[in-house]
Amino acid sequence: MNHSQSALPSKAINKRAVSRQPGEGGRHRAMDPAADRSRRALGASAAPAAPGAEHAPAAPPPRWESPFPPDVAFHQAGPEAAGRLALLPAERALLSARAAPRRVLEFTLGRGCARAALAALAAPDPRRAAELAATPLLREDARRPRWPAGFVGAITHHRGWAAAAVARAEAYLGIGVDLEAVRAPSPALLRRILRPEERERWEALPAAERPLAFMRLFSAKESLFKALYPHGGVYLGFQDATVTAAPEPGAAPRAAPQASGSARALRWRLERDAGPGLPAGSTGEGLALAGAGYVLSGVWLRRG
Repeated sequence: MNHSQSALPSKAINKRAVSRQPGEGGRHRAMDPAADRSRRALGASAAPAAPGAEHAPAAPPPRWESPFPPDVAFHQAGPEAAGRLALLPAERALLSARAAPRRVLEFTLGRGCARAALAALAAPDPRRAAELAATPLLREDARRPRWPAGFVGAITHHRGWAAAAVARAEAYLGIGVDLEAVRAPSPALLRRILRPEERERWEALPAAERPLAFMRLFSAKESLFKALYPHGGVYLGFQDATVTAAPEPGAAPRAAPQASGSARALRWRLERDAGPGLPAGSTGEGLALAGAGYVLSGVWLRRG
């Protein structure tokens, strides 16, 4: 189910390290001190991209298609949708009176996308869809969204653009989504984010492909941690999961025709317990899309 709305604006990965949490906006970095240092390092120590490599873009990437299975609702929006996706009063009360305009915009878009995705899942029942579209999306612990009973989801936002993915809890344990701009990582950051086996595969790639390949793994882990935390309440670091990304057959339609890059099927494996029913060794899947210097990843945890 795809509910694309607008193209994405530019964003560099050296954004300031604010304290956002799993499932709200974009970063799992408050999960533990190591993750917090890693996320700050992503901005502080990212190296310039190698000649010919993708790097932090100056122009908006193309409109994305959904990186999720058909029974997961995906909705995205940019600044032009701010009026149409206005905050409900109870949602506005969650913002500080001193919140910066960009924070207000991204929060507005994220909540609006989430309510739109919820309504899309309930579309066969117009009354229920209207009810969900008018229900405030408040907060749980760790500032993550409080989804209505029977639903799981996640929000990502990035410099005036936001997206939300929502699924029914009867089918999914968790959902994660994350957007990142592509930059070349520093050696210190590689050590913090990639496990040894991931680093070995990464170093075997041509130099021009490495920035994008790194950000695929980074974004995939962000999405994974968003999907996992609401289920088990376990804080995970970047070394607590292994991710692989392989070309997906028939990947071309996954992004707008003008996109550069292609889809990659994600496979992840937990290296430590992440809560009930998610012991070390658990595996799952996802999808990473690439285009115009950005990576958009989606990860899902199916039941059964």
